[in-house]
Amino acid sequence: RRVRGVIAISQGRHPILDKISQSPFIPNNTYASGFGQNFHIITGPNMSGKTTYLTQICLLTILAHSGCYVPANYASFRLVDRIFARIGTEDSIETNASSFMQEMKEMA
Repeated sequence: RRVRGVIAISQGRHPILDKISQSPFIPNNTYASGFGQNFHIITGPNMSGKTTYLTQICLLTILAHSGCYVPANYASFRLVDRIFARIGTEDSIETNASSFMQEMKEMA
C-alpha cells in the first residue's frame, strides 16, 4: 500500500555507510507526516546518530527523486523541491567524529 504525502521508509540503510562501515549498519524506519508539517526537529545526546540519520533521509530522498535504487525494504517519498539541513562541512564519518566535536574544533 502506497502512503501519499509522507516520507515512509522501512528498514532504510545509509547508502555510504552501508558500503564503507567496518561493522554492519543497523537499518531503521522513518515516518514523517507531510500534512501541514514541513519542519522536523531531531534531538538526542552527543554521538547518538542524529547527523547520520538526517543525512540518510536526505540521501535516500535525493536517490529516489533521481530514479536511483533506494537501499530499503520499502520507501515512499513526497515530492520535494529543496532540502534544508545544518550539517557541518567537516563531518567525518570515517573517523567517527561527531558534528559537535567537529564544530568545537572549528571554533578553537
